[in-house]
Amino acid sequence: MAHPTNQSALIAELIDRTREAGQPNDVSAALHSITVTVVDLDVADWAGITERTDRGRFQTLAATDGVVSEVDDLQYRFGEGPCVDATYEDGVLVAGDIRVDQRWPRWGPGAIERGVRSVMSVNLHASESAMGALNLYRSAPRDFTQDELEFARILGAHASIVLAHHRSDAHLWKAVDARHRIGQAQGILMERFNIDADRSFALLVRLSQTQNTKLHLIADQLIVTGKLPESTADSRPAPSADVTGAVVRSGRRRAPDPDRAP
Repeated sequence: MAHPTNQSALIAELIDRTREAGQPNDVSAALHSITVTVVDLDVADWAGITERTDRGRFQTLAATDGVVSEVDDLQYRFGEGPCVDATYEDGVLVAGDIRVDQRWPRWGPGAIERGVRSVMSVNLHASESAMGALNLYRSAPRDFTQDELEFARILGAHASIVLAHHRSDAHLWKAVDARHRIGQAQGILMERFNIDADRSFALLVRLSQTQNTKLHLIADQLIVTGKLPESTADSRPAPSADVTGAVVRSGRRRAPDPDRAP
């Protein structure tokens, strides 16, 4: 690794490469620019990012080599290892020599077999939410210096910003897409049954509740098949309700059954 006095130059290089990587919404390119730059600047022999999903599962992003994916997969399988631990612990987790480190009795031998002897794993987080870890692997034992630990924290902060930004964008675009599909489904119902936007949306909501299915999935089924799921008789509310299963009522006037042609 370069001398600490050159850290500002390393950080500038990292930021420039990240900025140039792909489109703003391409998380893979942006994260890969970080890990590749880390290796190019001799901060690590191999690098990768472990993401901890909302469901508590792990996946490897932006691995610079197959070795990273292999040693990470062992950690996910065994439920132990530096990158798994680092996703729950703030700061930098260090193993200077995996061969003599007793913290991971199952993962350690597998990592050594694949040529990994030392590692720094940096917790990635946004606000109070842990997102994963940046993993910096070395092929030889190493006494990491305080300057190297501080630089690893800087790298982790940069990776956290990139991952948090793209996570936010991904969730936003997913929500926008779902709302677009719901709007399409509303349009189909409005045309088919001559009802307004409010009633078409109420119908989709009612079906979502009675079918115990997410609203956007009900919309997808209507868009793809042209049909709504059948509602169960015992789930229907009183006749005064605007939406009854797959039937829309207004006073005593009954709209056409959506499962039949108008």
